[in-house]
Amino acid sequence: RKTRQGDFGLEYSFNEHLAGKSGIGLYERLSGGKWKPVEDAPETQAERGLDIYSTIDVDFQDIVETALKKSVKRYNANYGSAVLMEKTGEIRAMANLSRFTDSTGTIYHETKNHAVVSGTDPGSTFKLATMLALLEKAKLSPNDFATNCTGSIAYSSRTMTCSHAHGNLTVKQVFENSCNVGIFTLMKKYFFDDPDAYLLYMRKFGLDKKVIEPQLTNENIPIIKTRESRSWSRTTLPWMSIGYETRLSPLQMLTFYNAVANDGIWVKPQLVKSIKDADEIIEEFPTEQASEAFCSERSLKIIKDMMKGVIENGTANNIKVGFCEVAGKTGTSQKLEGGKYQGGKKYYTAFIGFFPADKPKYTCAVIIDEPNDPNLAARDVAAPVFREIADKIFAFDMGMHEAKKYKNSDKRFARHLQAGYAEDFRIVNGTLGIRYQPTSSGYVRANTNNDTVSWKKINNEKYKVPDLHGMTLRDALHLLENKGFKVTYTGLGKVAEQSFVAGTNVFKNRSIHLVLQ
Repeated sequence: RKTRQGDFGLEYSFNEHLAGKSGIGLYERLSGGKWKPVEDAPETQAERGLDIYSTIDVDFQDIVETALKKSVKRYNANYGSAVLMEKTGEIRAMANLSRFTDSTGTIYHETKNHAVVSGTDPGSTFKLATMLALLEKAKLSPNDFATNCTGSIAYSSRTMTCSHAHGNLTVKQVFENSCNVGIFTLMKKYFFDDPDAYLLYMRKFGLDKKVIEPQLTNENIPIIKTRESRSWSRTTLPWMSIGYETRLSPLQMLTFYNAVANDGIWVKPQLVKSIKDADEIIEEFPTEQASEAFCSERSLKIIKDMMKGVIENGTANNIKVGFCEVAGKTGTSQKLEGGKYQGGKKYYTAFIGFFPADKPKYTCAVIIDEPNDPNLAARDVAAPVFREIADKIFAFDMGMHEAKKYKNSDKRFARHLQAGYAEDFRIVNGTLGIRYQPTSSGYVRANTNNDTVSWKKINNEKYKVPDLHGMTLRDALHLLENKGFKVTYTGLGKVAEQSFVAGTNVFKNRSIHLVLQ
């Protein structure tokens, strides 16, 4: 069924819960346009709608949407889509922008959730699944020789091409450089005689099933062909292995990548956590995940290293520099229109990956469809958007940064203790686990000697000026004004200078100026 605008959002999917129920009442119309309820008539009270609690983080949504919008506008793309998902399956941001042209010019806004409802050939991002299947089946090692790529290879009246001749490549380099000829050579050696084994891996990886329904409706129906498919031919398997002759949505591909980041455990994406009536939980949606990994630990270790290699040495080495290390795969595929691939004219560009690379927390997919220059590939268009999102999320999410631990924290903090109210020091030092605490009351000064602290009570005689050095303005004001002083000050910080020397007797003109720094 062709989807219409609005057929794919949360409001549509959860309309039954959000809408509530209309009330019914019988009224009598009086003269003058007045209405009077009929007391004996049956009446049904209206019921308010329920609340849905989504997994979206508004700050992350802003980061993702802003980065995506810059790119689709810059390249005058047909549409852009980006999804940020936590490794737990919770979707933190989902942005979709489609291009429209009117009398005012070109504008971009969301009319269709491409991440969910749009299916297409995923291109080289699909090579992650192919390489993982090869690692599982053939127990390949990354440094095994794979192929000598001359730029193209003929097969059954068709020719598979690469971006250029790569020369001699190892298994790892085939993936890093997204070499079609290398994938073809490995597939021919290990799967051409047994295509069902390859297709079984694709089903094992969860690439043949919907991932987000029923939380979002009208999800793309994934197509992973089988030998029973009417369009199956001799060339289906080799072209499928490099990301053609399939139909998958960005979210479906991202879910597979997320499983790789999650040590091979497939997790169902989640956009709604619960439904509530005020504070009462009506329904909760627990995390759904597989009970075991879909591949071996060895294969996972190798494939993650290959994904890092794409950034370090391969097709996405232009996004190597950033705030955190990332891992992923580029994908540039020809668009299929009217039954023909639009080579050299229209392309679908994608980058899917996770970050931080060694300890993933987030996975992200970025799609830029039909950039205005067909010479641009995913590395130029989609990958930089991924890098911008990763860097900003990494900087924003403080939970990704381990707190620094210092040895001898007592000594380190002791050097910063100066003067103030004794009870405040006891509370702060107790909270921070610092053993140096004053035992007296009132205002005290810390004397540090060889990283040990002794406390001396500050002279608080009525007419004597106390030693205020090192005090905060709050403490200095409280102490001085209680003694009848009129205080002025300049600067910020703690007391560095005072207009009367400590210990001076002041009986008249009790004004004092403090310099803070």
